[in-house]
Parts: sequence; C-alpha cells; structure tokens
Amino acid sequence: AELEALNGALETITKHKPILMIEVHWLGQPFLDFVKNALIPLGYVATTYDGQHLPEGHVRYHCLLMPNDHIA
Repeated sequence: AELEALNGALETITKHKPILMIEVHWLGQPFLDFVKNALIPLGYVATTYDGQHLPEGHVRYHCLLMPNDHIA
C-alpha cells in the first residue's frame, strides 16, 4: 500500500518536505510514475539506498527520496 500511503501524506510531504525512506514491493511503473509526477516536481531526488537509479520492472528495493535542499 505504498502508493496509497504516499497519496494520503502528499499534503504533509508538500508542506514539510521530509526525507522519505520507502521499501518498494514490486510496484513497477506505477511507483516510478508517482515519483515523477508528484515528488520530483516538489524538488525531490529519488535513488535507491546505495545511490543508484530506481529500477524499472516489478522488483523489491529500498527507495530514498531527498528534497533538493537536503542534498550536500
């Protein structure tokens, strides 16, 4: 229910710009679309925990979403 939780928290995310750590469970393109359409416009940068690009396809991984103003 990652997307439902993120959608429900979008107002709070927009207002407070927290660092988000998300375990993504085989969501594939819908998760990538949410990041692209909802979070990147808010100034977020999305990577895996080890700094790699988010994988495509239905895989399980850990996503780190950082607002630009938290990146050194």
